Amino acid sequence: MDTKLKKLLNEDIDEFLKEISQEHLLSADEETALITAVQEKGLDCEEADRLEKANLRFVVSLTGQYRNRGLSLVELITIGAEELRKSILSYDLNSDTKFITHFVALMRVRFEKDCSNYVQFLFNFNNSMKDKKLDEYLEEIGKAEILSIDEELKLVKAVQAKGTDCDEMKRLEKADGRFVASIAKQYKDQGVTDMELIEAGIEGLRRAAMKFELKSDYKFIAYAVWWIRQAMLQAIEEKK
Repeated sequence: MDTKLKKLLNEDIDEFLKEISQEHLLSADEETALITAVQEKGLDCEEADRLEKANLRFVVSLTGQYRNRGLSLVELITIGAEELRKSILSYDLNSDTKFITHFVALMRVRFEKDCSNYVQFLFNFNNSMKDKKLDEYLEEIGKAEILSIDEELKLVKAVQAKGTDCDEMKRLEKADGRFVASIAKQYKDQGVTDMELIEAGIEGLRRAAMKFELKSDYKFIAYAVWWIRQAMLQAIEEKK
């Protein structure tokens, strides 16, 4: 996904949806020409960006069937965009199957897999929780406020001034707990319990809050994901 769209997706989903809705639909000949170019040049080319942008509306349309299965709309669109780009390379130009049919089929498989993994993660997380039952945990993160960009920045600024043992950090941890849990499911079965992964991820979130550049163009959680992943990988490594 090009830089502009990726930024919109992470910071302003409504503007992202507006942007892709204005993209013109490709004719069959235009689509074939773009696919041919991508298969020759690879995914790091303008043709790949054009093809992706023109078809993102179909990605968004398909996400509607999976939005109540654990993954956020942003996560689903990101996954769909990844599969869209992969499908360009795997598409047989001599096939009687239309490209859209090809990539939608691949997206459905990926969505089903990732949503099922999320449900399984929550089930396993329930078994490993020592202090809380799954329903209590889900209720807690389900009620957590969704922060605006300004609210998030104010909290991060306060954390940087007061340190991570403050109420503002607790609000950040609660609001972003769903992202930590979502990332943790990607590192299952590597010798670390689900609870240890969550705890490591929260520690990564704390580090990110202290190091985040307040004047950055990036949304805080987009920046924090790297720190969350590194903390989880470190926890796994220490268990070996």
